[in-house]
Amino acid sequence: MVTQIDSHGYVKSAHWEDGVMYMVIVSDTYRSATISGNRDPDTGRFDIHDVQFYKGTTNVSVRAPKDDGQAVASIVTNGCKQARSCPTVDVGEDTSGSWLRNPEVSDVVASVGVVVLLVVVTLPLASWALDRYRGGERVVF
Repeated sequence: MVTQIDSHGYVKSAHWEDGVMYMVIVSDTYRSATISGNRDPDTGRFDIHDVQFYKGTTNVSVRAPKDDGQAVASIVTNGCKQARSCPTVDVGEDTSGSWLRNPEVSDVVASVGVVVLLVVVTLPLASWALDRYRGGERVVF
């Protein structure tokens, strides 16, 4: 995963762990940037702070709680502001459009699953019980 920040650098990699997004930034010059994480769904606030990108590789981190299975961080440099196009870095999967997130659909899926499970368990048990009673007589092992 490579995300271009501006003409002077890019995000080489990013991963998320315990509410924090960790990114490896590659820059061809020393400069300042501002990074922010996505909004915390519980507090409505987000983490934001200034960082320094060094020439070469810089490791940065920002609090970014997952929301709908996805964490997002924004990176702002003077270069991307001038270009009016600053990047976001996404980690995780966006499940907001998932049909399982709809309570009505997930209830139907759960109900069908329970019925299928009952049929799978009940049919062999009923077959076994019927085999034990042949012609009205109980068959003993």
